[in-house]
Amino acid sequence: MKEHSPVLFLADAMVGRLGRWLRILGYDVTTFHRDSKQANRSRNRIIEQARSEKRLILTRDTYLLKRNNLPPHIFIKNDHPEEQFHQVLQDLNMEPSASLSRCLDCNFSLKQISKGAVKKRVPPYVFQTQSDFSQCPRCEKIYWEGTHVKRMIERIKQFQTK
Repeated sequence: MKEHSPVLFLADAMVGRLGRWLRILGYDVTTFHRDSKQANRSRNRIIEQARSEKRLILTRDTYLLKRNNLPPHIFIKNDHPEEQFHQVLQDLNMEPSASLSRCLDCNFSLKQISKGAVKKRVPPYVFQTQSDFSQCPRCEKIYWEGTHVKRMIERIKQFQTK
């Protein structure tokens, strides 16, 4: 499974689902969860993190856009994840292809794991029909390329044609 790495993203909480779709493509996407009671401090932390980790900010926060010296960013124009995904693909001229190289929840790079090690952790049918498995080193979620991957690829193609 190929992992993309040319662009590192920082998605604010307003575009968290977009971040998940970019992870499907193998992109490193950190999701920043804002403290609504301390919005200004959260915005400062987003900027600091984006600068220190050299990440491109993905946001719908118009107040963040008013900040001086904002690091590279994309203002996401739409509320719908499909439209957001399409916008990022277009804005960055990205070619989508699912790679499943990152945990969709934790963003950690997946590690190959032996079939024997997952026997009691996946459904029997999956164990019988699949041979390649990966695991998130953080949350220990198991991944395999089943029919759900085909559905994700079809959905990504639909995003592209919008």
